[in-house]
Amino acid sequence: MVGKGFTKKNVNFLFQGRVVRKTGHGTTTIAESVMTTIRCHECDQLRVFLHGASGRMGQYVEAEVARDLSHCTIVGRAVRASEVAGASRLAGAQVAIDFSTPEGACSMARAAREASLPLLCATTGLTPAQRAEVLAVASVAPVMIAPNTSLGVAVARRVAAVAARLLDGYSVEIMEAHHIHKKDRPSGTALSLAESVSAGSGVSIPAEAIAVTREGEIIGHHEVHFVGASERLSIIHDAGSRKLFAEGALRLARWLVSQPPGAWTIDDWLDSLGAPRLSTRP
Repeated sequence: MVGKGFTKKNVNFLFQGRVVRKTGHGTTTIAESVMTTIRCHECDQLRVFLHGASGRMGQYVEAEVARDLSHCTIVGRAVRASEVAGASRLAGAQVAIDFSTPEGACSMARAAREASLPLLCATTGLTPAQRAEVLAVASVAPVMIAPNTSLGVAVARRVAAVAARLLDGYSVEIMEAHHIHKKDRPSGTALSLAESVSAGSGVSIPAEAIAVTREGEIIGHHEVHFVGASERLSIIHDAGSRKLFAEGALRLARWLVSQPPGAWTIDDWLDSLGAPRLSTRP
Protein backbone atom coordinates (compact mmCIF):
# COMPACT_ATOMS: atom_id res chain seq x y z
CA MET A 1 0.00 0.00 0.00
CA VAL A 2 1.37 3.40 -0.98
CA GLY A 3 1.79 5.75 1.99
CA LYS A 4 -0.82 8.46 2.49
CA GLY A 5 -0.05 12.11 1.84
CA PHE A 6 1.39 11.75 -1.65
CA THR A 7 0.23 14.39 -4.09
CA LYS A 8 1.45 15.29 -7.53
CA LYS A 9 2.82 18.56 -6.08
CA ASN A 10 5.07 17.00 -3.43
CA VAL A 11 6.09 14.06 -5.64
CA ASN A 12 7.06 16.56 -8.35
CA PHE A 13 9.10 18.48 -5.75
CA LEU A 14 10.99 15.31 -4.87
CA PHE A 15 11.94 14.63 -8.48
CA GLN A 16 12.21 18.25 -9.70
CA GLY A 17 9.84 17.58 -12.61
CA ARG A 18 12.34 15.47 -14.52
CA VAL A 19 10.98 13.89 -17.69
CA VAL A 20 11.09 10.10 -17.93
CA ARG A 21 9.61 9.68 -21.42
CA LYS A 22 8.13 11.56 -24.34
CA THR A 23 5.20 10.28 -26.40
CA GLY A 24 2.84 11.60 -29.03
CA HIS A 25 0.67 12.73 -26.13
CA GLY A 26 3.41 14.90 -24.60
CA THR A 27 6.04 14.44 -21.93
CA THR A 28 5.66 12.36 -18.79
CA THR A 29 7.53 13.46 -15.68
CA ILE A 30 8.71 11.15 -12.92
CA ALA A 31 6.05 12.71 -10.70
CA GLU A 32 3.30 11.84 -13.18
CA SER A 33 4.62 8.30 -13.52
CA VAL A 34 4.70 7.86 -9.73
CA MET A 35 1.18 9.27 -9.36
CA THR A 36 -0.11 6.82 -11.99
CA THR A 37 1.32 3.98 -9.91
CA ILE A 38 -0.30 5.42 -6.78
CA ARG A 39 -3.69 5.62 -8.50
CA CYS A 40 -3.40 1.98 -9.56
CA HIS A 41 -2.72 0.94 -5.96
CA GLU A 42 -5.60 3.02 -4.64
CA CYS A 43 -8.09 1.67 -7.22
CA ASP A 44 -7.21 -2.01 -7.39
CA GLN A 45 -10.75 -3.07 -8.28
CA LEU A 46 -11.63 -1.73 -11.71
CA ARG A 47 -15.27 -0.63 -11.99
CA VAL A 48 -16.60 -1.42 -15.46
CA PHE A 49 -19.71 -0.48 -17.41
CA LEU A 50 -20.23 -3.21 -20.03
CA HIS A 51 -22.08 -2.46 -23.27
CA GLY A 52 -23.07 -5.49 -25.31
CA ALA A 53 -23.45 -7.60 -22.17
CA SER A 54 -25.68 -10.24 -23.78
CA GLY A 55 -23.44 -10.80 -26.79
CA ARG A 56 -20.86 -13.54 -27.07
CA MET A 57 -17.91 -11.34 -26.07
CA GLY A 58 -19.92 -9.58 -23.39
CA GLN A 59 -20.57 -12.94 -21.77
CA TYR A 60 -16.86 -13.79 -21.88
CA VAL A 61 -16.05 -10.49 -20.15
CA GLU A 62 -18.69 -11.26 -17.51
CA ALA A 63 -17.15 -14.70 -16.95
CA GLU A 64 -13.63 -13.30 -16.67
CA VAL A 65 -14.74 -10.71 -14.12
CA ALA A 66 -16.61 -13.37 -12.13
CA ARG A 67 -13.46 -15.49 -12.09
CA ASP A 68 -11.50 -12.82 -10.23
CA LEU A 69 -13.71 -10.26 -8.48
CA SER A 70 -10.74 -8.87 -6.54
CA HIS A 71 -9.50 -7.03 -9.64
CA CYS A 72 -12.68 -6.04 -11.52
CA THR A 73 -16.37 -5.55 -10.93
CA ILE A 74 -19.16 -4.73 -13.36
CA VAL A 75 -21.22 -1.86 -11.97
CA GLY A 76 -23.52 -1.44 -14.98
CA ARG A 77 -24.65 -3.37 -18.04
CA ALA A 78 -26.45 -2.56 -21.26
CA VAL A 79 -27.70 -4.88 -23.98
CA ARG A 80 -29.09 -2.34 -26.44
CA ALA A 81 -27.82 1.08 -27.50
CA SER A 82 -30.95 2.76 -26.11
CA GLU A 83 -29.94 1.60 -22.62
CA VAL A 84 -26.80 3.74 -22.42
CA ALA A 85 -28.38 7.15 -22.99
CA GLY A 86 -27.60 9.65 -20.26
CA ALA A 87 -24.56 10.10 -18.06
CA SER A 88 -26.44 8.96 -14.95
CA ARG A 89 -26.62 5.44 -16.40
CA LEU A 90 -22.82 5.24 -16.09
CA ALA A 91 -22.59 6.44 -12.47
CA GLY A 92 -19.98 4.58 -10.44
CA ALA A 93 -18.02 3.28 -13.43
CA GLN A 94 -14.35 4.06 -14.04
CA VAL A 95 -14.39 2.84 -17.64
CA ALA A 96 -16.81 1.61 -20.30
CA ILE A 97 -16.04 -1.45 -22.41
CA ASP A 98 -17.98 -1.75 -25.65
CA PHE A 99 -18.46 -5.09 -27.42
CA SER A 100 -21.59 -4.26 -29.42
CA THR A 101 -22.34 -3.09 -32.97
CA PRO A 102 -20.99 -0.08 -34.89
CA GLU A 103 -24.23 1.81 -34.22
CA GLY A 104 -24.18 0.74 -30.58
CA ALA A 105 -20.56 1.85 -30.21
CA CYS A 106 -21.54 5.35 -31.35
CA SER A 107 -24.32 5.49 -28.76
CA MET A 108 -21.89 4.33 -26.10
CA ALA A 109 -19.39 6.98 -27.21
CA ARG A 110 -21.98 9.76 -26.92
CA ALA A 111 -22.85 8.65 -23.38
CA ALA A 112 -19.18 8.31 -22.40
CA ARG A 113 -18.47 11.78 -23.73
CA GLU A 114 -21.35 13.24 -21.73
CA ALA A 115 -20.08 11.51 -18.59
CA SER A 116 -16.35 12.16 -19.30
CA LEU A 117 -15.87 8.40 -18.92
CA PRO A 118 -12.88 6.51 -20.40
CA LEU A 119 -13.99 4.22 -23.23
CA LEU A 120 -12.48 1.04 -24.66
CA CYS A 121 -14.28 0.29 -27.93
CA ALA A 122 -13.63 -3.31 -28.99
CA THR A 123 -16.40 -3.36 -31.59
CA THR A 124 -15.36 -4.24 -35.14
CA GLY A 125 -16.59 -2.96 -38.50
CA LEU A 126 -16.61 0.78 -37.72
CA THR A 127 -16.83 3.09 -40.73
CA PRO A 128 -14.51 6.14 -40.85
CA ALA A 129 -17.42 8.34 -39.70
CA GLN A 130 -18.20 5.98 -36.81
CA ARG A 131 -14.55 5.87 -35.79
CA ALA A 132 -14.51 9.66 -35.71
CA GLU A 133 -17.61 9.71 -33.47
CA VAL A 134 -16.06 7.22 -31.04
CA LEU A 135 -12.74 9.09 -30.99
CA ALA A 136 -14.58 12.34 -30.16
CA VAL A 137 -14.54 11.06 -26.56
CA ALA A 138 -10.85 12.04 -26.57
CA SER A 139 -11.78 15.67 -25.91
CA VAL A 140 -12.90 14.81 -22.37
CA ALA A 141 -11.53 11.34 -21.51
CA PRO A 142 -9.08 8.67 -22.73
CA VAL A 143 -10.50 6.49 -25.52
CA MET A 144 -9.13 3.50 -27.41
CA ILE A 145 -10.50 1.65 -30.44
CA ALA A 146 -9.21 -1.92 -30.28
CA PRO A 147 -10.99 -4.29 -32.70
CA ASN A 148 -8.75 -7.07 -31.41
CA THR A 149 -7.70 -7.03 -27.75
CA SER A 150 -5.29 -9.96 -28.01
CA LEU A 151 -1.76 -9.39 -26.72
CA GLY A 152 -0.47 -11.82 -29.35
CA VAL A 153 -2.08 -9.85 -32.18
CA ALA A 154 -0.64 -6.60 -30.81
CA VAL A 155 2.83 -8.13 -30.90
CA ALA A 156 2.20 -9.61 -34.37
CA ARG A 157 1.36 -6.13 -35.66
CA ARG A 158 4.57 -4.71 -34.23
CA VAL A 159 6.65 -7.58 -35.68
CA ALA A 160 4.94 -7.19 -39.07
CA ALA A 161 5.91 -3.51 -39.19
CA VAL A 162 9.53 -4.33 -38.39
CA ALA A 163 9.63 -7.13 -40.99
CA ALA A 164 8.13 -4.87 -43.65
CA ARG A 165 10.73 -2.24 -42.95
CA LEU A 166 13.66 -4.66 -43.16
CA LEU A 167 12.49 -6.97 -45.98
CA ASP A 168 12.57 -4.39 -48.73
CA GLY A 169 11.45 -5.81 -52.08
CA TYR A 170 9.61 -8.82 -50.63
CA SER A 171 5.99 -9.31 -51.68
CA VAL A 172 3.36 -9.43 -48.93
CA GLU A 173 0.38 -11.74 -48.56
CA ILE A 174 -2.25 -11.25 -45.83
CA MET A 175 -4.92 -13.85 -45.09
CA GLU A 176 -7.67 -14.10 -42.47
CA ALA A 177 -10.32 -16.68 -41.57
CA HIS A 178 -13.31 -16.38 -39.20
CA HIS A 179 -16.63 -18.03 -38.42
CA ILE A 180 -19.53 -17.77 -40.84
CA HIS A 181 -21.39 -15.28 -38.60
CA LYS A 182 -18.77 -12.53 -38.88
CA LYS A 183 -20.10 -9.68 -41.01
CA ASP A 184 -17.11 -7.43 -41.71
CA ARG A 185 -14.79 -8.53 -44.54
CA PRO A 186 -11.86 -8.29 -44.13
CA SER A 187 -11.65 -8.31 -40.34
CA GLY A 188 -10.53 -5.26 -38.40
CA THR A 189 -7.49 -7.22 -37.28
CA ALA A 190 -6.49 -8.02 -40.87
CA LEU A 191 -6.84 -4.35 -41.78
CA SER A 192 -4.68 -3.36 -38.80
CA LEU A 193 -2.02 -5.86 -39.88
CA ALA A 194 -2.10 -4.32 -43.36
CA GLU A 195 -1.69 -0.85 -41.80
CA SER A 196 1.32 -2.08 -39.83
CA VAL A 197 2.93 -3.53 -42.94
CA SER A 198 2.25 -0.27 -44.82
CA ALA A 199 3.77 1.76 -41.97
CA GLY A 200 6.94 -0.30 -42.19
CA SER A 201 7.25 -0.53 -45.97
CA GLY A 202 5.74 2.75 -47.06
CA VAL A 203 3.55 0.83 -49.55
CA SER A 204 -0.22 0.85 -49.11
CA ILE A 205 -2.08 -2.48 -49.04
CA PRO A 206 -5.71 -2.19 -50.20
CA ALA A 207 -8.42 -4.12 -48.36
CA GLU A 208 -9.30 -6.08 -51.48
CA ALA A 209 -5.78 -7.58 -51.51
CA ILE A 210 -6.49 -9.42 -48.22
CA ALA A 211 -7.66 -13.03 -48.66
CA VAL A 212 -10.83 -13.67 -46.63
CA THR A 213 -12.39 -16.97 -45.52
CA ARG A 214 -15.65 -17.46 -43.63
CA GLU A 215 -16.00 -21.07 -42.52
CA GLY A 216 -17.49 -23.04 -39.64
CA GLU A 217 -16.86 -21.59 -36.17
CA ILE A 218 -13.27 -20.36 -36.61
CA ILE A 219 -12.61 -17.87 -33.80
CA GLY A 220 -9.85 -16.01 -35.61
CA HIS A 221 -6.89 -16.90 -37.80
CA HIS A 222 -4.50 -14.37 -39.35
CA GLU A 223 -1.40 -14.77 -41.48
CA VAL A 224 1.12 -12.31 -42.92
CA HIS A 225 3.67 -13.72 -45.37
CA PHE A 226 6.77 -11.93 -46.67
CA VAL A 227 7.87 -13.70 -49.82
CA GLY A 228 11.33 -13.28 -51.32
CA ALA A 229 13.00 -14.97 -54.28
CA SER A 230 14.34 -17.84 -52.16
CA GLU A 231 12.57 -17.63 -48.81
CA ARG A 232 9.31 -16.92 -47.03
CA LEU A 233 8.82 -15.38 -43.58
CA SER A 234 5.42 -16.01 -41.99
CA ILE A 235 3.69 -14.42 -39.00
CA ILE A 236 0.69 -16.50 -37.89
CA HIS A 237 -1.78 -15.90 -35.08
CA ASP A 238 -4.50 -18.36 -34.03
CA ALA A 239 -7.11 -17.54 -31.42
CA GLY A 240 -7.78 -20.69 -29.40
CA SER A 241 -10.53 -19.21 -27.21
CA ARG A 242 -12.49 -15.96 -27.01
CA LYS A 243 -11.41 -15.83 -23.39
CA LEU A 244 -8.17 -14.20 -24.56
CA PHE A 245 -10.09 -11.20 -25.92
CA ALA A 246 -11.90 -10.71 -22.60
CA GLU A 247 -8.62 -10.91 -20.69
CA GLY A 248 -7.03 -8.42 -23.08
CA ALA A 249 -9.96 -6.00 -22.90
CA LEU A 250 -9.81 -5.87 -19.10
CA ARG A 251 -6.02 -5.44 -19.19
CA LEU A 252 -6.31 -2.55 -21.66
CA ALA A 253 -9.18 -0.94 -19.74
CA ARG A 254 -7.16 -0.96 -16.54
CA TRP A 255 -4.28 0.78 -18.35
CA LEU A 256 -6.58 3.24 -20.12
CA VAL A 257 -8.09 4.69 -16.93
CA SER A 258 -4.63 5.88 -15.87
CA GLN A 259 -4.12 7.92 -19.05
CA PRO A 260 -5.05 11.56 -19.66
CA PRO A 261 -7.81 12.49 -22.13
CA GLY A 262 -6.88 11.68 -25.70
CA ALA A 263 -7.03 9.01 -28.39
CA TRP A 264 -4.88 6.03 -27.42
CA THR A 265 -3.93 2.85 -29.27
CA ILE A 266 -2.66 -0.61 -28.44
CA ASP A 267 0.69 0.60 -29.77
CA ASP A 268 0.76 3.20 -26.99
CA TRP A 269 0.12 0.42 -24.49
CA LEU A 270 2.94 -1.67 -25.98
CA ASP A 271 5.23 1.37 -25.75
CA SER A 272 4.40 1.64 -22.05
CA LEU A 273 5.70 -1.91 -21.63
CA GLY A 274 8.98 -0.98 -23.29
CA ALA A 275 8.35 -2.76 -26.59
CA PRO A 276 10.63 -1.47 -29.37
CA ARG A 277 8.84 0.61 -32.00
CA LEU A 278 10.28 0.36 -35.52
CA SER A 279 7.11 1.01 -37.44
CA THR A 280 8.29 3.72 -39.83
CA ARG A 281 10.98 3.83 -42.46
CA PRO A 282 14.04 6.07 -41.85
